[in-house]
Amino acid sequence: MRRIALLALLAVLPGALTSRPAAAAPRRYRPAALPTRLPSIWIRDPERVPSTSRAERWQAQPASAHAILTPRPAPAAPAAMPVPADAARGFPLDLLFSRLADGQRAAHYALDGHVHTTASPDARLRLGDVVREAAAAGLDAVVITDHCSIAAAPAIAAYDRARPAGAPLLVLGEEAGTRGAHLGLWNVARGARADEGGLPAMATALARVDAQSPGALCVLNHPTWTVAGAALFHPAAFDPQRPGPKFDALEVCNGRRLLRPQTRALIGAWEAMLAQGLRPAIVSGSDAHLRGDGLGRLRTVVIAPALEAGALVEAARLGRTYVTDDARVVFSVAGHGPGELIDGRPGARLDPAAHGPWHVALRGLGQRGGEVRLYAGRALIATLPTTAGVPFSLALDYDPRTRPAAERDRAGYLRVEIVRPAEHGAEEVGLITAPVYFELGTGSSWAARPRAGARLAALAQAPAR
Repeated sequence: MRRIALLALLAVLPGALTSRPAAAAPRRYRPAALPTRLPSIWIRDPERVPSTSRAERWQAQPASAHAILTPRPAPAAPAAMPVPADAARGFPLDLLFSRLADGQRAAHYALDGHVHTTASPDARLRLGDVVREAAAAGLDAVVITDHCSIAAAPAIAAYDRARPAGAPLLVLGEEAGTRGAHLGLWNVARGARADEGGLPAMATALARVDAQSPGALCVLNHPTWTVAGAALFHPAAFDPQRPGPKFDALEVCNGRRLLRPQTRALIGAWEAMLAQGLRPAIVSGSDAHLRGDGLGRLRTVVIAPALEAGALVEAARLGRTYVTDDARVVFSVAGHGPGELIDGRPGARLDPAAHGPWHVALRGLGQRGGEVRLYAGRALIATLPTTAGVPFSLALDYDPRTRPAAERDRAGYLRVEIVRPAEHGAEEVGLITAPVYFELGTGSSWAARPRAGARLAALAQAPAR
């Protein structure tokens, strides 16, 4: 009877015991049933080309990796300023839009600035996975930063052309790796390639970006990952008045579990740069490599007038950002937001001696709660406990002349953090805003120091070749 049953099973399942073919057809993934309407795209797995070195493996990805096979015709162009995706997650619109100091309206777009796809040899995320997870996380944009590869460029361009309103924008980037240090690039035109030569190779990669993608944002990624990365976290790397290529921004928060606890130390080193008159922008990213790897766990909120790669990069370069894991805020000092400069010098419109203190306004909403902290320089001047899911607000008048006598005539800044308890009695930083800067009397001046966007300033000052 058992022999009869086995013969019957084999008749129903022909080929059940036969071996698989030696070369299976490429798997295909179709991102169906997404939270938002998306173009119908099929993405082919990239070819795996064996090579002898890590750099060669990164560069060996073919241009057809992630090729989009069946894009639909491009839909009608969306509005110039789409509503940020977090509106669908319950965040009120007054936390998603604000006014710049010049009166221009800007939206608060959330993006993940550090994501890898299968064009990176250590990643397993397809572009379809990225789009699906970004939409679920409420992201407006994702920067694809594959290791020394822009193989996803054709697919990203095709997707963005067909992207319907409400779907996340994909921005072509790269993570140009050298031994122990990584350069994050947003909105590149050409790749910076890989060099295994350590710190001198980083200078070469930055110079290559200056020549081939001058509009890109150059970010020093996770600088405390290794000693080599920490060596680049130095004022000279952000100061256009010193020789050598420059970074625009610092990845002050990284979503990897081993790197997240280093945020407080990075903030301290960043504050030391601010004390020297430097203004590096701050960004963050999940550093996601796999499905379910926390894409969108950490996000950079960019205050920009349009959801477009160039507009996002320029706003980030100017420091109009805050980084967060769960909260949305609108923060202003005398009508100026993060990255903007208040002119409080004698005779100016906002001179506190003539017009009184500046009004500080903060409102927000977080899904995890925590304590809001308002800093003037490194001095903590106000705190506010918050409850998860409950809107909060803080309003006060600030007179910079009340600072210690040694600082009274000096330029300064105000910024906001949200912190909460973490494991082992440590402190977790859930939000950091870029500073609102201000000028005062005859003391040190931001105007006499390097401006935001140090790399472009250095390029402008360089002699013609």
